Amino acid sequence: MAEKSNAQQLQVAAQCFVIGYVAGLRSMSAPAAMMNYLVEGRSEQPLPDFLKRRVNDKTRQNLYYAALGEMTVEKISALPPRTHQPGMGIRCTSGTACGALMAYTKSASPLYGAALGFAGAFVASHMGYAARQWISDNLHIHISLLGIPEDVLTAALGIVVTAQ
Repeated sequence: MAEKSNAQQLQVAAQCFVIGYVAGLRSMSAPAAMMNYLVEGRSEQPLPDFLKRRVNDKTRQNLYYAALGEMTVEKISALPPRTHQPGMGIRCTSGTACGALMAYTKSASPLYGAALGFAGAFVASHMGYAARQWISDNLHIHISLLGIPEDVLTAALGIVVTAQ
């Protein structure tokens, strides 16, 4: 494969960070978006056999259900904040894996993608929590209701970042 231009490298870096950011907002949305990306055949290079066997419509459907389930359960106020364990670890793991996979599919270093995916997940987890808390405290909107626009943002980011 030909060497990527600086603009292409920057685009791959942004995609790895943003798919991690999606994972930081909702841990299962990033794997669902990546599975859709893979099922649609958007990878620039062939997938390894162990992964190729798992890329199918049934897996995509199951990941969609997992993402929808998480979006539903996430509204329960009794759950610990996303910045506490185990939620933070799950979000960062999801972001790391999805960032590595995004980089691989773009013929970039998976390690590079993993680092950016982790960073995106870490940033989104903290920013999303702080933003919801601030809006809830200052505008007096129940924090659970604020999860709905966050779900829409998460889905939109997942769609956009995997559309290219």
